[in-house]
Amino acid sequence: MYPYKKISPETPSAPFIEATVSTIIPESSPKKIEFIVDTGAYCTCLSSKVLNKLGSMPVDRVKIGSATGVEERPVHIVNLNFAERVFPNISIVELSDDPCLLGRDIINKFIFELNGPSECLKIL
Repeated sequence: MYPYKKISPETPSAPFIEATVSTIIPESSPKKIEFIVDTGAYCTCLSSKVLNKLGSMPVDRVKIGSATGVEERPVHIVNLNFAERVFPNISIVELSDDPCLLGRDIINKFIFELNGPSECLKIL
């Protein structure tokens, strides 16, 4: 079970999970990263700050839509380890800001139970 957390004092609590991420280009050692579970994100995203710490290099660019409009963003290849499953060589999009987002490309491989009143997320 994963407890909800606040992104900022002004926003409601949200479901977060922790995953281990390592980069492919160049190869890096795994690091634990917190992700907000974002059903509105079609793809998983990491912040520039996290990718810089991992030493990742972009392999492509893609246009994505957000609340601020459509923009072209770098794409990176990473290994993601989450809930005892390994997702090797997945494409993630680089965002300029935190938080990191677990998108539907990964969410749709699981059954999640979101319990708002108890502020916890459970993977079934």
